[in-house]
Amino acid sequence: MAMTEPSDRDPTWRTAVPFTYNIDYSANHVGNESYIKMIADAPPALLHVGHDVPFKSMYGPSDQFDCWSRRMLTTQEAQDRIGVLRDYVSQLHNAGARLVIPYVCSMFIFGDVKKRTGFWWFYDNWEKYQEFGFGSKPKRDPITWCYGKPRPLNVKEFDAGYVYEPCMNDPDWRRFLRATIAHIAKVGYDGVFSDVNATRCPKACCRRLFSSYLEARYTRKQIRELFGFRSPKDVRMGREGEGLLWVETVRFRGERAASLFAELRNEGRKFRDTFFVLPNLSPFQHVDGVWRRVGCSHVFASWARECPVIMYEEMHQPGLLAEGVVSNFIFQFKYAFAHTGRAGTLLYHAQDPCGVHIGIAEAAAGGGGCLIQGHYPSPEVRRKFRAYFSRHPELFADMLPYSFVGLVFFYEQLAWGTRSHLESAFRIAEELMAKHVLFDLIVERNLRLDDLRRYRAIVACDLENLSDAQANDLLEYVKQGGTLVAIGQFGKSDDRGTQRPKTILEQIPAASWSEVSPGVRQAEYGKGKCIKSGDLGQILSPSPFELFMYTEDEVNDINKVFELIGKSRKQPQQERRRKLVDQVRKAAGEVTISDCEETLRFNAYTRTQGDVMLLMLHAVNYNLPIRARGQSGPVVPAAHIPVKLPLPDGWKAEKIRICSPPDEGMVELPFKQRAAVLSFEIPKVDKYSLVEITAKSGT
Repeated sequence: MAMTEPSDRDPTWRTAVPFTYNIDYSANHVGNESYIKMIADAPPALLHVGHDVPFKSMYGPSDQFDCWSRRMLTTQEAQDRIGVLRDYVSQLHNAGARLVIPYVCSMFIFGDVKKRTGFWWFYDNWEKYQEFGFGSKPKRDPITWCYGKPRPLNVKEFDAGYVYEPCMNDPDWRRFLRATIAHIAKVGYDGVFSDVNATRCPKACCRRLFSSYLEARYTRKQIRELFGFRSPKDVRMGREGEGLLWVETVRFRGERAASLFAELRNEGRKFRDTFFVLPNLSPFQHVDGVWRRVGCSHVFASWARECPVIMYEEMHQPGLLAEGVVSNFIFQFKYAFAHTGRAGTLLYHAQDPCGVHIGIAEAAAGGGGCLIQGHYPSPEVRRKFRAYFSRHPELFADMLPYSFVGLVFFYEQLAWGTRSHLESAFRIAEELMAKHVLFDLIVERNLRLDDLRRYRAIVACDLENLSDAQANDLLEYVKQGGTLVAIGQFGKSDDRGTQRPKTILEQIPAASWSEVSPGVRQAEYGKGKCIKSGDLGQILSPSPFELFMYTEDEVNDINKVFELIGKSRKQPQQERRRKLVDQVRKAAGEVTISDCEETLRFNAYTRTQGDVMLLMLHAVNYNLPIRARGQSGPVVPAAHIPVKLPLPDGWKAEKIRICSPPDEGMVELPFKQRAAVLSFEIPKVDKYSLVEITAKSGT
């Protein structure tokens, strides 16, 4: 197993074999034979440990293997620790963990600058540790690397004191981090996990870099006209609500975080050729969690260019929180895939066998990546899936998405201040999944004509800012026969925030539009059609309970979630409008593949070799009642599932088989094909089934 390097240069990003992943920050691993035996019993492909490192990023040469410090190590103890860790990492590899990574934090140091404890003890004694590759002592005290006010840790028994936030762009801080990474690679680790990664530093170190960043993107004249900066010394970071300046600040911080990851990766690769960095992007399951982090450097598009897998730190397991309330993370996997990346979903509540099973299946259905499982419960599930993925990589790897609808989601639209764009993207994605529409996310990098042509319909809501090239490609897509569903404010401004004299849709003659339902108008344009509605609620109103609309604190507390669901059930319920998919179907043709229960979710991928196409249809059953933290089940199987799947023109199915990973055995299914539509029935989906369709062209 190796981490595949993503690249913006590859327009045809493909699926990968999913893998198993465990995370555990316990401090009693090193020198613990029973721990090594436990890992060997059901080893994950990737094992993520905590502070089992030669030098801790928060302290330097600190004792023990937790995140605290009781005292600093002598140079001899530090040397001995390196030898112990080299043996320990080797033991983990020999126990079956293919990849092993430890923890670093990209922006915290612990200690007390006044008492000179913690990291400051290390700084004051820096010369003693120069032999370990830390170089000469920085001239500036570490307090000058930091921004903001220190926060008390309230851990009196340890040498902690306060947490300080060094700027990830500070050169001395970066030099220290590179030295810690070098030692991590030298003892045999395959990569490193980078935590927090959220900075809003306004200091001179960032302003200078931001000035250079702007000069690389704009002329001096444009900088004066667009931002009002007459010279580099005038440049400052933007704030929320400041239009293009804030958008560029968000981009800049994402790029700087990515540059740090690249530096750390490259340092590690001096000692291990395939060393990688796996960063934490925080949660993406609720609007509040995403929105509050806009501007803190959490920009997936930038990170994915440097990191093969990115963690989403979530809370709930996949399954059914209540009737009509499905907890799932398919949006995260689709968003990662759209950016040529892989997602790892850290789901703290996925602990019991059913929860772990569906979490791993979801990663497989998402095109690769992994469930990140906290600690080691349900080892039998992990063991079986890892063996299955190893035996059958051909069922998962090197495939392209097979979808009929593209849903546009631009993260940068949040920097423009359009929170409703995120809310609507979550609502529409949930509707498409529930209605069994095969869809992909379209992000900034792939809203281009060649990519748009793959879809029967494109759906976008409150997408206010589009470049001229993107706007032209959308109109050309419609001209050539596609269907565009534009909801709310659409393309009223360009990618620099300049309002257009005419919106994109106003370029279509007014006489072409006619009302097809209340609040919904449709026009033919070239060979295609355009549907517009001023408000998403006209065709898709909110469901009675939408988990993504609650605060991060509320969502993270499962008892609070159950309480909120109960309260929502007591409210008067209005009939919900769910006309979106029908409008798409009428304009673009059939896009749904089944009318089965909404808790069954589908994803599909294809691989073509010559005149033979392999189409893999993943079916994950989320009808798994979630009862408490880490407690779910039993699953309610889906049975007699009718599927009508359109194949590409000119292709005819030859054989259909079905399996239920990680169980072995393929069973053939009867089918019929009329024109391009393939019809068959899936007998049963317990938790996860995989349908393999073999087709040939020109027959």
